[in-house]
Amino acid sequence: NNVQQAEQVVLCFGQDVWSWISAEQMTVLSHLGAAVAEKWHEGVTHVVASTLRRSERIMCAVCRGQHVVTPEWVLASIRARRWAEANAYNLQDRKAEALLGTTLCQA
Repeated sequence: NNVQQAEQVVLCFGQDVWSWISAEQMTVLSHLGAAVAEKWHEGVTHVVASTLRRSERIMCAVCRGQHVVTPEWVLASIRARRWAEANAYNLQDRKAEALLGTTLCQA
């Protein structure tokens, strides 16, 4: 049985991220114990996005205190064959954050 079961990782990818995820990468994520949600729901643990947008996925994740991480977190986890530290890959989008007058870390 999978060690990750106690705290299953449920990924929800931003629209901009889906295009670069390969079938091979999805297989590795599956072996790590990840589930992938096509739409955001309360069980999502990580939203993966490359830019800060006012999307339902990101806004809901922020409100629920879920991780909003960069695609680099996914790649680092795949390379390590284990989950990388999510806080090291928090999404930062200085331009969008300046327009919103806040940062994701503050939100």
